[in-house]
Amino acid sequence: CGNRRPDHHEGGLDPIGKPIWSWSTTGIGRKTPRLLDRDGPFGQSLGLWNVQRWASQHIQEDIARLYMKDIYHTFLDGSLRMQLLIYALLYCFIFLLFAPFYLWISEPCGLALGGNFGKAYYLSLETMVTIGYGVPDQYFNDCWEGTILLTIHSLVQYFCNAFVIGSLFVRLTRPQNRANTILFTEKAVIQEINGAFYFMFQACEAKHHDLVEAQIRCYCIRQDNNHAYVAFPMRLQQPDDNLGAKMMLTLPNRVIHR
Repeated sequence: CGNRRPDHHEGGLDPIGKPIWSWSTTGIGRKTPRLLDRDGPFGQSLGLWNVQRWASQHIQEDIARLYMKDIYHTFLDGSLRMQLLIYALLYCFIFLLFAPFYLWISEPCGLALGGNFGKAYYLSLETMVTIGYGVPDQYFNDCWEGTILLTIHSLVQYFCNAFVIGSLFVRLTRPQNRANTILFTEKAVIQEINGAFYFMFQACEAKHHDLVEAQIRCYCIRQDNNHAYVAFPMRLQQPDDNLGAKMMLTLPNRVIHR
């Protein structure tokens, strides 16, 4: 894996014709190549990195296995539409999965399904979403098969609901969204003071409820002689990174790097 400039290969392509780098052209009212976007309100970033990752063909399967080992977070990183579709398909699959079992216990448990799969599907749906039974005997004629099936179905329902609710909660409460109201100056300045140059910008919180113990980090991304991009942490004089670079965002904070 690696990153290069668009002109490293003709047309921004690698030797096998795949793009290995692209620039954002949706700057603040102008075409500006950026590594990190500034396309949000007030020129803030949406957190979209202009980086493409490519793996060699002989390790693509290994990379895919790494994603599968962390399938839960891989799933959470997907689009919301994809997640909602999977939730709906999951519930429909469980409805269909248990319908044949209700057909199987229809006779001994007096469910009067008459071998109709549609009625069995409705009964499976009614059991899982608890909207009321439409069977002659809500106690399933005291048959042991109904007791076991209802217990298993209810447990599957609880685990499925826990997964769906937990995933939606994580999706809706992502900490990245909290950063939307933390504003940075559109432009930074470099000022010479007593022969030393200082890189400065400001940051503040737009909400009345401030973040507690907010910290800031700055990185300089440079291109080396091999056209690879390398990130270097920048020491901060204000707020002092020796003290954790903590800020009180109630008032605008000046961030200074010497």
